[in-house]
Amino acid sequence: MNEEDQVAKLFDKCLEDNVKNVMEVHFGQSDDDPHRLAGVLMDRAFLQKWAVYDQPKDLEALSRLDAAVSEIERLYYFGLTQAASDNLGARMVHGPHYDGLMQGEISLVDSDAGRDLLAYHSETGQRVASALSSVEEFSVAIREAIAKTKADILKSERARKSTARMNLIGIQLVEAARFVWELSGANTAPTKDLNTASAFGAFLADLFEACEVQGDVRSAFRAWAKETAVTG
Repeated sequence: MNEEDQVAKLFDKCLEDNVKNVMEVHFGQSDDDPHRLAGVLMDRAFLQKWAVYDQPKDLEALSRLDAAVSEIERLYYFGLTQAASDNLGARMVHGPHYDGLMQGEISLVDSDAGRDLLAYHSETGQRVASALSSVEEFSVAIREAIAKTKADILKSERARKSTARMNLIGIQLVEAARFVWELSGANTAPTKDLNTASAFGAFLADLFEACEVQGDVRSAFRAWAKETAVTG
């Protein structure tokens, strides 16, 4: 599951109803509102990501980002003729209204088209133009931050050789389930291994099914325990 799919689950009404049903089954006698607990769980499971680095992937992406910033800086100063730079700037500032303005089809005096152009210029166009110049202006700071992030990854305990085979959403769901379990006033959630026949084991299995998260529940719990032992 990619990050877009993970966030999309937040807006899946059917999935939300499934989670509410799980909460009603397991916390129906709780003093807390099962539907509130369902919202808490979905936010923690699908808005938050398990924070580990995929070291080779992240380092490669940061290197490419660094090269892109460097290339923008070079092209901004030396890559364009003045004519091309002026045209680019005008199109960024005026956006979809540029051609009409240049062709004399838009009057800036007392016309809807003119008001639309001025609104675009003040609300969007100036921000678009400044976005490109800001990359050039702050390129040194951006590239320094990139270099330091790469150094952080190289020495971090949260760096992994690869996350491709890690069930990251499963690990995050375990984390969310433990939080909600303890928030509900139930017994303390397990920390080292999962007894699938326990009340919490049944709760977690029901959540995996309700949230349509693939993978073995006990394996996901053990992965969570291993991760927290390293990063905790």
